[in-house]
Amino acid sequence: MVKCADFVWIACGITRPTKSSALSLAKLAAKTKMKLTKFKTMALAAALVGSASGQSEVVGYETLSIDAGFNFIGLRLHEKPLATGTFETVTATTAQDVGADFSGVTGGTFILEIEDGSGIIQEITSASISGDTITVADLSGVSNDVGYSIRPSATLSSAFGDAAANVILDSGNGSSAGADQVWLWNGTNFDQYYFDNALLDLGTFLTEETWVNIGTGAAIDGASIDLVYADGIVLISNSGTDITIAGDLKQALLSWD
Repeated sequence: MVKCADFVWIACGITRPTKSSALSLAKLAAKTKMKLTKFKTMALAAALVGSASGQSEVVGYETLSIDAGFNFIGLRLHEKPLATGTFETVTATTAQDVGADFSGVTGGTFILEIEDGSGIIQEITSASISGDTITVADLSGVSNDVGYSIRPSATLSSAFGDAAANVILDSGNGSSAGADQVWLWNGTNFDQYYFDNALLDLGTFLTEETWVNIGTGAAIDGASIDLVYADGIVLISNSGTDITIAGDLKQALLSWD
């Protein structure tokens, strides 16, 4: 179970990994700080339709002040919910919204948010869903008749772009030289990525615009790399250029007790 009460980076609703590594976040923290500024929202009217229908939340954008070098950032704007409703029956490992239609929750990773002020979220996949019931890791202490939302996890592509024309980070041109790097904690160390405008495909000898895994040098699908908003992101910026993130804004306050 993930609780906002356990988060270290309360300011942006993210948690810093605690396992040690060759380059721990504790050491990074001494080098930089996260600055979130120019927070702006543009409210859009929306209505909830049905017990588990999609809901358009408050939409806006946030400009993150970025320094050259190491930065800690977190996602406070999210993907649009695919389903919202009320779980009539909740156990430690299952939650049921009687008669709900979760057919739109397919493929990829999703974030189940429990809307009772506890700040509890769970990562789920479409394989977690059977009919109107969702199997979860741990909902101990959550009561029946609780509200919820299910939204897709953000990804490298959705947060930072997926083509040279829309990537908001500094990109490479055949290598990571001069490119911003995105570091994601995997429980043991950091997976490191950058976007390349002209990566050479050794099979076709053509260049492509793609996200690249720095550790392997392989092109990867940025849409397959999840950015769960409860996790922190390390951004190593080449130029220190501010970036703007767009998405849905949570309307309800979470409990930090």
